[in-house]
Amino acid sequence: MSSYLYLDHNSLAYAYQGGGTALLDRIAVYAAQQGYELRISDVVRGEIEAGPLRKELGGWLQSKGLSSGLPTQTLLQVITGEIPSKSAGDVSIVELAKSDIAAGNRVTVWADDEFFTRSQNLRGLPNGFNSTGVQGTSTLINQMAADGAMTPGEYVTTVESF
Repeated sequence: MSSYLYLDHNSLAYAYQGGGTALLDRIAVYAAQQGYELRISDVVRGEIEAGPLRKELGGWLQSKGLSSGLPTQTLLQVITGEIPSKSAGDVSIVELAKSDIAAGNRVTVWADDEFFTRSQNLRGLPNGFNSTGVQGTSTLINQMAADGAMTPGEYVTTVESF
Protein backbone atom coordinates (compact mmCIF):
# COMPACT_ATOMS: atom_id res chain seq x y z
CA MET A 1 0.00 0.00 0.00
CA SER A 2 1.27 3.44 -0.93
CA SER A 3 0.35 6.75 0.68
CA TYR A 4 -0.25 9.86 -1.39
CA LEU A 5 -0.66 13.51 -0.44
CA TYR A 6 -2.45 15.35 -3.24
CA LEU A 7 -1.57 19.03 -3.57
CA ASP A 8 -4.20 21.63 -4.37
CA HIS A 9 -3.30 24.89 -6.12
CA ASN A 10 -4.93 27.16 -3.52
CA SER A 11 -3.17 25.46 -0.62
CA LEU A 12 0.21 25.62 -2.32
CA ALA A 13 -0.30 29.33 -3.03
CA TYR A 14 -1.55 30.00 0.49
CA ALA A 15 1.41 28.25 2.11
CA TYR A 16 3.84 29.94 -0.28
CA GLN A 17 2.46 33.36 0.59
CA GLY A 18 2.75 32.53 4.28
CA GLY A 19 6.25 31.09 4.30
CA GLY A 20 7.69 30.81 0.81
CA THR A 21 9.46 27.72 -0.43
CA ALA A 22 10.91 27.19 3.05
CA LEU A 23 7.43 26.36 4.37
CA LEU A 24 6.63 24.24 1.31
CA ASP A 25 9.90 22.34 1.82
CA ARG A 26 9.09 21.81 5.49
CA ILE A 27 5.65 20.44 4.58
CA ALA A 28 7.21 18.13 1.96
CA VAL A 29 9.71 16.78 4.49
CA TYR A 30 6.97 16.24 7.05
CA ALA A 31 4.79 14.44 4.48
CA ALA A 32 7.71 12.16 3.59
CA GLN A 33 8.32 11.44 7.28
CA GLN A 34 4.68 10.41 7.55
CA GLY A 35 5.15 8.04 4.60
CA TYR A 36 3.46 10.17 1.93
CA GLU A 37 4.51 10.71 -1.66
CA LEU A 38 3.54 14.12 -3.05
CA ARG A 39 1.22 14.05 -6.04
CA ILE A 40 -0.37 16.62 -8.30
CA SER A 41 -2.91 16.27 -11.09
CA ASP A 42 -2.43 17.57 -14.60
CA VAL A 43 -5.29 20.03 -14.10
CA VAL A 44 -3.84 21.45 -10.87
CA ARG A 45 -0.44 21.70 -12.56
CA GLY A 46 -2.11 23.64 -15.39
CA GLU A 47 -3.82 25.97 -12.91
CA ILE A 48 -0.42 26.74 -11.40
CA GLU A 49 1.14 27.35 -14.81
CA ALA A 50 -1.64 29.85 -15.58
CA GLY A 51 -1.50 31.54 -12.17
CA PRO A 52 0.41 34.51 -10.78
CA LEU A 53 2.83 32.28 -8.82
CA ARG A 54 3.65 30.05 -11.80
CA LYS A 55 7.36 30.79 -11.61
CA GLU A 56 7.67 30.28 -7.86
CA LEU A 57 5.36 27.29 -7.46
CA GLY A 58 6.38 25.76 -10.77
CA GLY A 59 10.04 25.89 -9.76
CA TRP A 60 9.29 24.35 -6.39
CA LEU A 61 7.22 21.56 -7.96
CA GLN A 62 9.98 20.87 -10.45
CA SER A 63 12.49 20.63 -7.59
CA LYS A 64 10.26 17.94 -6.05
CA GLY A 65 10.05 15.94 -9.28
CA LEU A 66 6.53 17.11 -10.05
CA SER A 67 7.21 18.85 -13.34
CA SER A 68 4.07 17.38 -14.90
CA GLY A 69 0.85 16.30 -13.29
CA LEU A 70 -0.73 12.88 -13.28
CA PRO A 71 -3.07 12.48 -16.27
CA THR A 72 -6.82 12.69 -15.70
CA GLN A 73 -10.02 12.45 -17.72
CA THR A 74 -10.97 15.75 -16.11
CA LEU A 75 -8.42 17.60 -18.25
CA LEU A 76 -9.98 16.22 -21.43
CA GLN A 77 -13.43 17.19 -20.16
CA VAL A 78 -12.26 20.76 -19.55
CA ILE A 79 -10.57 20.98 -22.96
CA THR A 80 -13.70 19.76 -24.76
CA GLY A 81 -15.96 22.05 -22.71
CA GLU A 82 -17.80 19.12 -21.15
CA ILE A 83 -17.18 20.60 -17.69
CA PRO A 84 -16.27 24.16 -16.67
CA SER A 85 -12.74 24.94 -15.55
CA LYS A 86 -13.98 26.25 -12.19
CA SER A 87 -13.14 23.63 -9.56
CA ALA A 88 -11.68 21.35 -12.27
CA GLY A 89 -8.47 20.99 -10.27
CA ASP A 90 -10.48 19.74 -7.30
CA VAL A 91 -12.48 17.42 -9.54
CA SER A 92 -9.24 15.99 -10.95
CA ILE A 93 -7.93 15.33 -7.43
CA VAL A 94 -11.13 13.45 -6.56
CA GLU A 95 -10.79 11.43 -9.79
CA LEU A 96 -7.25 10.35 -8.88
CA ALA A 97 -8.12 9.77 -5.21
CA LYS A 98 -10.94 7.40 -6.17
CA SER A 99 -8.59 5.36 -8.32
CA ASP A 100 -5.87 5.26 -5.67
CA ILE A 101 -8.25 4.29 -2.87
CA ALA A 102 -9.79 1.57 -5.05
CA ALA A 103 -6.26 0.21 -5.52
CA GLY A 104 -5.87 0.01 -1.74
CA ASN A 105 -3.72 3.10 -1.26
CA ARG A 106 -3.99 5.72 1.49
CA VAL A 107 -4.90 9.18 0.21
CA THR A 108 -4.89 12.57 1.88
CA VAL A 109 -5.73 15.80 0.09
CA TRP A 110 -4.12 19.06 1.15
CA ALA A 111 -6.83 21.58 0.32
CA ASP A 112 -8.21 24.74 1.89
CA ASP A 113 -11.20 25.48 -0.28
CA GLU A 114 -14.84 24.65 0.34
CA PHE A 115 -15.08 22.13 -2.48
CA PHE A 116 -13.77 19.35 -0.24
CA THR A 117 -16.17 20.16 2.60
CA ARG A 118 -19.20 19.26 0.49
CA SER A 119 -19.94 15.55 0.52
CA GLN A 120 -21.77 15.74 -2.84
CA ASN A 121 -18.42 16.66 -4.46
CA LEU A 122 -16.81 13.56 -3.01
CA ARG A 123 -19.15 10.87 -4.32
CA GLY A 124 -17.34 7.61 -4.77
CA LEU A 125 -14.90 8.30 -1.94
CA PRO A 126 -15.25 6.63 1.46
CA ASN A 127 -17.90 8.08 3.78
CA GLY A 128 -16.44 10.84 5.90
CA PHE A 129 -13.51 11.45 3.55
CA ASN A 130 -14.02 15.21 3.88
CA SER A 131 -13.24 14.98 7.61
CA THR A 132 -10.57 12.26 7.55
CA GLY A 133 -8.93 12.53 4.13
CA VAL A 134 -8.68 16.30 3.70
CA GLN A 135 -6.30 18.55 5.60
CA GLY A 136 -6.22 22.31 5.36
CA THR A 137 -3.03 24.31 5.81
CA SER A 138 -3.81 25.29 9.40
CA THR A 139 -4.55 21.67 10.37
CA LEU A 140 -1.38 20.50 8.66
CA ILE A 141 0.75 23.12 10.44
CA ASN A 142 -0.89 22.32 13.79
CA GLN A 143 -0.18 18.62 13.27
CA MET A 144 3.42 19.34 12.34
CA ALA A 145 3.87 21.28 15.58
CA ALA A 146 2.15 18.58 17.64
CA ASP A 147 4.43 15.94 16.10
CA GLY A 148 7.55 17.99 16.85
CA ALA A 149 8.28 18.78 13.20
CA MET A 150 8.64 22.44 14.21
CA THR A 151 9.56 24.09 17.48
CA PRO A 152 7.01 26.18 19.38
CA GLY A 153 8.85 29.32 18.21
CA GLU A 154 8.79 28.18 14.58
CA TYR A 155 5.10 27.38 14.93
CA VAL A 156 4.29 30.85 16.26
CA THR A 157 6.36 32.51 13.51
CA THR A 158 4.63 30.38 10.85
CA VAL A 159 1.12 31.07 12.14
CA GLU A 160 1.82 34.79 12.42
CA SER A 161 3.00 34.89 8.81
CA PHE A 162 -0.52 34.18 7.55
